[in-house]
Amino acid sequence: MKMKEFDKYLVPEQLEQKKYRFGNGYGALVTYYRPTNTYDLHPIKWIGEQNIFIDESCINTTSKKEDIVAALNEIKNKRGSND
Repeated sequence: MKMKEFDKYLVPEQLEQKKYRFGNGYGALVTYYRPTNTYDLHPIKWIGEQNIFIDESCINTTSKKEDIVAALNEIKNKRGSND
């Protein structure tokens, strides 16, 4: 297998990821894709220093920052336990 074949997917300049962690034990992984100027958001649950994806609504491919901010605020205000 040639690594060059996958370069366009692995180049850090093409995307940026940020994990958010809120005091309620929840958070999100947000990915920004520079070439298309779009975002994805996947909710996560923090368990200690580890995190897992949770079965809640995701945002797949939006160009609106407002959608991402609204989803982050909803996750931040979610009532949950701090397991």
